[in-house]
Amino acid sequence: MDAIAESVFDNTMPHAAVDDTPSHLSVILETSAAGWLAIPQTTLKQVSEALLVALNAHLASNTSNQVSVLASGVQRSEFLFPTPEDTHAKHHNGTSTLVSSKLYSLFRHVDEEVLHRLDAHIQTEGNGCDKGTLAGGTSMALAYIRRCQAETAALKARILIISITDDSAIPYIPVMNCIFAAQKMKTSIDVCQLGPASSFLQQAADATGGVYMDVKHPQGLIQYLTTAFFVDTSLRPFMVLPSQNNVDFRASCFVTGGVVERGYVCGVCLCILKDVPQRNFCPVCGSRFDDLVISKLRRGPVVTRKKKRKTDALQTPLTPAAEQPEAVTDD
Repeated sequence: MDAIAESVFDNTMPHAAVDDTPSHLSVILETSAAGWLAIPQTTLKQVSEALLVALNAHLASNTSNQVSVLASGVQRSEFLFPTPEDTHAKHHNGTSTLVSSKLYSLFRHVDEEVLHRLDAHIQTEGNGCDKGTLAGGTSMALAYIRRCQAETAALKARILIISITDDSAIPYIPVMNCIFAAQKMKTSIDVCQLGPASSFLQQAADATGGVYMDVKHPQGLIQYLTTAFFVDTSLRPFMVLPSQNNVDFRASCFVTGGVVERGYVCGVCLCILKDVPQRNFCPVCGSRFDDLVISKLRRGPVVTRKKKRKTDALQTPLTPAAEQPEAVTDD
């Protein structure tokens, strides 16, 4: 038995070097008050607590891993972690903390910063119904990832968006610019959709190789964040992850914001319009259109009868007239 065991260990190939490349996880959390009121199954506090568990798990998987958290509200987007100024000592000197003092120091620092700054963000955030700042938050996350990659060349990065709004609150052009920038940086965008489905975010996840999930049961958000959204980008080709087979790739009108099945494209700025513009110029770039082309587009479809060719008319046989019955008379 010992001989068999020795031969087995002797013939075993040495393990390949383990890839210990650091990974950066950037989380964008939407904080619109109207959006959270429309989700009765959960609250922002419960989601933030589940998010902290996922952040701690990401940091614990590799000591070189990094995280950043942004809040995307109605008026502005801002970093919750890291912060421009070091407020770690200020929160812990003579003040009560929101997390246990026995927690690992790195986890405690991240949790305290996120919770304190999220509370301050909510207190100063308005209750307007304007379009959100998700595109701005994504741009800030991409810029910070680019800065971190300049310091650590081998750093891999991905973005996780926790969304609660639909396409009506998302500006189309800035979001598409963020998608193209993420593609160029090879940064995947994952979307955890707690609210109505968003075709724009579906396109973002599909184009960047990310994961899009409609979370029907927010009570189990920790399980979603630590399973489907926890897999690193280098391991995703070997894992079975949720996929989207019915992604809506239709574009959006730059004026009305509605989904366009058949529209018109400006030849200068390539903006997409659902209807022919009322004035003869582009509403985005101001380029003037040809009056003749616009008049033709405004004209409705005309059905024209097909003219008979002369050869067809000559070859058409004459139809005999109907024979009238002869009257019968008595002699």
